[in-house]
Amino acid sequence: MPIHYSNYKQRSMNRINRRPRRVTALLVLFLTMFWLGQHFGNALACTFDYSGSTATAATTTIGQYFTAPCTGTITKIEFLAAQNEIGLPNGILTIHDDKLVGTARYTQSNIVGTGGWVTVTLSTPFPVTLNSRYTFIISSNQNIDIFFSTPSLMLNGEIYLSGSFDDTKTMTFKMTITEAAAPTITTTAATSVTTSTATSGGNVTSDGGATVTARGVCWNTSGTPTIADSKTSDGTGTGAFTSSITGLSAGTTYYARAYATNSVGTSYGAQVSFTTSGGGSSSLDILWRNSQSGKNVAWLMSGANYSSFSNLPDAPIEWTIGGVADFDKDGKSDILWRNTSDTRNCIWYMNGATRREFVFLENAALPWAAIGAADFDLNGNIDILWRNPSSGKNILWLPGYPHMFNAWLPDASSAWTAEGVGDIDADGKIDILWRNHGNNKFYIWLMDGVTLKQAVAMQDVPSAWYIRGVADFNSDGRNDILWRNTQTGKNFIWYMNGTTRTSTFEIKSYTSDTGWDIYGVGTFH
Repeated sequence: MPIHYSNYKQRSMNRINRRPRRVTALLVLFLTMFWLGQHFGNALACTFDYSGSTATAATTTIGQYFTAPCTGTITKIEFLAAQNEIGLPNGILTIHDDKLVGTARYTQSNIVGTGGWVTVTLSTPFPVTLNSRYTFIISSNQNIDIFFSTPSLMLNGEIYLSGSFDDTKTMTFKMTITEAAAPTITTTAATSVTTSTATSGGNVTSDGGATVTARGVCWNTSGTPTIADSKTSDGTGTGAFTSSITGLSAGTTYYARAYATNSVGTSYGAQVSFTTSGGGSSSLDILWRNSQSGKNVAWLMSGANYSSFSNLPDAPIEWTIGGVADFDKDGKSDILWRNTSDTRNCIWYMNGATRREFVFLENAALPWAAIGAADFDLNGNIDILWRNPSSGKNILWLPGYPHMFNAWLPDASSAWTAEGVGDIDADGKIDILWRNHGNNKFYIWLMDGVTLKQAVAMQDVPSAWYIRGVADFNSDGRNDILWRNTQTGKNFIWYMNGTTRTSTFEIKSYTSDTGWDIYGVGTFH
């Protein structure tokens, strides 16, 4: 099966590859005993006076006012004087908002430098916000005369402030700012699903270098939810949190993602899906096809009980049903068709029992067979599971339609057939149900997207029984399994709690014409 195309995404290197900008840094100069008026108008000067005795030495501070070029954290400040002119015993660094407004927000003591580069690595990175103004102050018990020029802003995250002394010596300050990124967050699978509520949450594993100001879970019914959709608000900062999702409709499939917001932007965790319980039995119907006549019928169900039927359009007998799912997200089930005599594939877009339109997909070589359709990668689009019964290969077509990506799944021996797809363990991920009719074995692949998480051995089932559907027949928020005996025409539902069968229920049998069989469960009313 060929790879149809690849998707390439180009991410902009925000603030990294842009041309350097210029910012104006204003000098804030604080001296307790020295007035530097004699230096104004001259070349920038840096003077460290070591001649005075301890008794006469002044406590002196120098400050630099600057505008943050990006959102991030200051991690270190360095300064350099030519010919080892710096002496900074017992220095103190403070950082203030704006022009020394209010109390210092950061203080670090015991800064010592005896010449050359003096590096002050902040014990706690100091957060700054794009275009906000700050002042850093370096204090010493030495006398300091200093002026600063307008600095050049280098967009590798460093600000350089340079000056000169007697036109021959220089002093350089360098500030390193680690630019912030959007937060990193994961989504917790939905649990405790009822007719109108569910529990989810997330874990903010990194704030990206800027404070997380909002976090929670957002959801919708179409996929890829954002904070523009319904959402919870569950505090701030990093770490795990729990979200209570409320106001849901019964019998509805929802898609949810955790989100976290900082000053850079909003990030989302992986999407999970869940279906609320209830909604009435009319949400599930059983699709029948007669492989000898080409006729198609939907049993309209009341819970697990047959109520009535609707005729669907006929289809030539060389076409077989490969899956039932809501491909166009209109709340109605659509039908995936596979031509068993050539390589064509088609989707019937349905409005109940009426075919609204149809579209052909890309061809797929024989003997590949469409096994089922569901949202494996949780992006809000329906994926198609394919199996090669000769080679044992398995693959997912991941849309958008009509083109597909390919995602290869683990192989399975040709003795096994994949007979159903659905979320069995209620983790929001689609699982695959396997049967070996040669030895009566029954396994469930519990999946994590396109990755096999665990293969669970179920109880043996006689070979005449085939899995014909996976759906929540009793509205308890857990998917159940529909079985058909192709010899007797009997049909049973296994009511499930995860991988545990809790009870069984026999529904209406159908044996009048051996050409009839069940091909899926959906909504056709």
